[in-house]
Amino acid sequence: MAKILLTGAAGFIGLNVYQRLFQDHEIVALDNFSSFSNHQIKLDRLTYLTGKATPEWDEEMRLKNNDHLFYKLDITDTDRLARLFAKHRFDLVINLAAMTGVRQSISNPVIYEQSNIQGFTNLLELCRIHHVGKIIYASSSSVYGGNKQNLFREDAAIDNLLNYYAVTKRMNELAAENYTTLYDMEAIGLRFFTVYGPWVRPDMATYSFIKNILEERPITLFNHGNMERDFTFVGDIVESITRVLSKLLNGETSSPHAIYNIGEGKPVNLRDYLGILENIFQKKAIIESAPMNKEEMICTFADCSRLFDFIGFKPTTGVEKGLEKTVDWYLSYQSRRKK
Repeated sequence: MAKILLTGAAGFIGLNVYQRLFQDHEIVALDNFSSFSNHQIKLDRLTYLTGKATPEWDEEMRLKNNDHLFYKLDITDTDRLARLFAKHRFDLVINLAAMTGVRQSISNPVIYEQSNIQGFTNLLELCRIHHVGKIIYASSSSVYGGNKQNLFREDAAIDNLLNYYAVTKRMNELAAENYTTLYDMEAIGLRFFTVYGPWVRPDMATYSFIKNILEERPITLFNHGNMERDFTFVGDIVESITRVLSKLLNGETSSPHAIYNIGEGKPVNLRDYLGILENIFQKKAIIESAPMNKEEMICTFADCSRLFDFIGFKPTTGVEKGLEKTVDWYLSYQSRRKK
């Protein structure tokens, strides 16, 4: 059993990762509950874990049915983060804390700079000081930017970033490379492609598609819907992270720093994706077409062969089944919120 610091634990992927890991490892979880990023659903996720979250809650609480600790803490708060590292002797850090989303990074790049770059640097530096030699961190498919290749491979040139969110994630990769070169540390970066599933963020397409179909509100499709995304079910993402964690803890890595695409490897057209949801609800979506945003990518298509070979696992949840599970969660979540 390892002692693991999990940041961004009230986030979409963070919650699902925590649920998978807490029985096998000692987890110290944290999240800053930023008002900039889906604040209410983060509180709802914490309520789901603790049974007692409110907008005003103690900085430290124990999660229900176990002894794991959850902290309200921002990774940019250097002093408090340093005290946390001094209090706990971590074996490994999983960093999922970040400002997410492409469009808001255009309008408010400063908060992305603070959280994604300064915060990640704080973690790396404290790992160095406290001899935490292993870290897994979230990068993004956004780093591929305007790459002209149809299939994104990890060795592709990263020279045409389309938004500031992508810039911060590329900076994370470069910082991790530097620290693992200079110090006795190992790091694995995961370039997430489009993740969906239970507890998905409200600002993501999957959540808004479901919500707007049910409420008979218009759905805006950029580039007239002629876009493709490598949608990956969150359960398959969590299984992949769990296997990466096991490899890192067991010393089964081949280099101090590695980057892997983490996705399905099967891009889906947005109109087809929306069509699956229409079939589930037996209800047509109201569609409004809009021109392409210059900060968006037309297609994301992951070559995940490097990751699949490393962990011996490929995603097993097809889009139809994954969306059925997501819809079931959404209906249950909305029902609980109305009580």
